Amino acid sequence: MRVVDLTSLLPGPLASMILADFGADVVHVERPGGDPSRQLAARFGEDSALHAWVGRNKRSIVKDLKDPAQLSVVLDLIADADVVLEGFRPGVAARLGIDYAACRRVNPSVIYGSITGYGSDGIMRERPSHDLNIAGIAGLLDLAGRGERPRQLGFPIADVAAGLNMAIGVLAAYVHKQRTGQGQQIDVSLLGSAVGLIGSQLLESLTDGEINHRSVSTGNDPAYRIYETKCGRHLTVACLEESLWGNLCVALGADHLTSLRHSDAQKVHRALEVIFLSRTRAEWVDLLSGADVAFGVVNNIGEVLEDEAVDIDWHSATRPGPDIGPQLPTAIRLRETPPAFRSLACSLDTGAVVSWSPAV
Repeated sequence: MRVVDLTSLLPGPLASMILADFGADVVHVERPGGDPSRQLAARFGEDSALHAWVGRNKRSIVKDLKDPAQLSVVLDLIADADVVLEGFRPGVAARLGIDYAACRRVNPSVIYGSITGYGSDGIMRERPSHDLNIAGIAGLLDLAGRGERPRQLGFPIADVAAGLNMAIGVLAAYVHKQRTGQGQQIDVSLLGSAVGLIGSQLLESLTDGEINHRSVSTGNDPAYRIYETKCGRHLTVACLEESLWGNLCVALGADHLTSLRHSDAQKVHRALEVIFLSRTRAEWVDLLSGADVAFGVVNNIGEVLEDEAVDIDWHSATRPGPDIGPQLPTAIRLRETPPAFRSLACSLDTGAVVSWSPAV
């Protein structure tokens, strides 16, 4: 698969990174000065942490699409590509001469993926947006704040969801192209992607006719909550099934709470708060590990890669050299054709010339 990626920052580059991890030949077309993600403050060596992640396994060229001669170079690449990804505001690609119609003229079977904030034909399609705006409109910040004070989530959930959806869309369109020879246009919006993450909550609100901020996911069930321990660290408990809930109560020495979970949830919650404060997190891990209970520790971000539950591949097997830091692999593990880390995110080379490798 040959991919021309015209996108920037996170959603589009994440989609093309996933494709590249599984062997796609991706050429990232960057604006003069480079992708804005290169300049972000959070660093990873000499690169930004974001670009070091989503820029891997790709080649890069710098082209000013407003310049006819440089646009022509990009269209020549598109002529022999399978996929084009773009993330301009609706209408911009057409003004630049690189919209779906223009790309089809040079490649009638091209797959053309557009990532937008509000959809290519949505009523707010021309409004600029980023992840936080989208998460707010989609109700995610309200859910995180349990209907009280909206809370930022700590990571760009709409961006990630849109990138994943675009990768899925490209793969589906590529299968169709292999069967029929026909390309097509794909439209993925950040807003649609974010709304799609809370389908069950939205359907519940439609059924009840009201907004429910006291659901299982927001901590209304004492069997599905975060609890503080004696040392100030926290554990998650997620014993949704009655069998797991029963196991937890037995392990805690609180069999009398088993039958009260639904009839007096607040009482059970208060009781569990007291119980979990009686031991440290480490002590609870030792006690619960053999009890067939759905529980886990709450790591800070610096502890994630040190947790024994996180696969060792996330540490060392993904280092292509001794002087290169770890790379986070795609979570999809195919046994016969696993994803591969072949190259670091490339440096910005304003004079780079690329051509497609012969098709295999």
